[in-house]
Amino acid sequence: MLQAVYQTIFKEELLLIEVQESIYDKLAEKFPGFIGQSMFISYRPFLQGKIETEEQKQAFNDLVEFLDNMDNPPSMTDEEKEFYQSTAAEISLEMMQKTTEDKINAVHSGDKWFKENAENIKNYIKYRNFEEYRLSPAYTVANKMRDYLKESGFYDVAIPLIRKTSPAYDKYYVKLIELNEKYEEKLENLSIE
Repeated sequence: MLQAVYQTIFKEELLLIEVQESIYDKLAEKFPGFIGQSMFISYRPFLQGKIETEEQKQAFNDLVEFLDNMDNPPSMTDEEKEFYQSTAAEISLEMMQKTTEDKINAVHSGDKWFKENAENIKNYIKYRNFEEYRLSPAYTVANKMRDYLKESGFYDVAIPLIRKTSPAYDKYYVKLIELNEKYEEKLENLSIE
C-alpha cells in the first residue's frame, strides 16, 4: 500500500519535471538566445505547479505538439543580432527573474502600482513614440516577433493551452486582462499628453 503511494508521488514529480523541462526546452528551441530566455523566464513562475487533471495533461501534450510544429521565428538582420547580443550581455538572468517578479506583483497590485508608476509609464509611452526608437533594432525585432507570434497562432493556441496547463497562469492572465481593460483608456490619455 505505502509503496503504491510512493510510486504515485514519484510519477507526479516526474511529470512535473517533464512539464517544466519540456516547455522550457521547446521555448528555447523556437526562440534561441536572449529572446527565448526572456520568454522562458516570463512563464517559468507559472509552470511550477503539478499537473493534476486529465485536461491539464492533454493541454500540456497539445502545447508541446504546437511548439514542435511552429515555424521558426523570422531571421534578424546583422544590426538586430548585434543589438540583442549587446543587450543580453548587459542583462543577467537574475535581472530578468526580478523583472518577471515585479511584473507579476504589478498585476496583482494593479491600482496601487499604476498610481505609483504613472510618471514612469508616461515616460515609457513617450519613449516608444520617439522616431529614434521606431528606427531602432529593438522596435523592429519586437514587431517581427509580435507579428510572428500572431501569425503562428501562439496567442490563439499556446496561451490558452498554458492557461489550461497552469491554473496559476490562468489566474494571472485573467487579472492581466481585467487591468488592461480598466486602464486602456487611461494609458491612451497618457500617450496623448
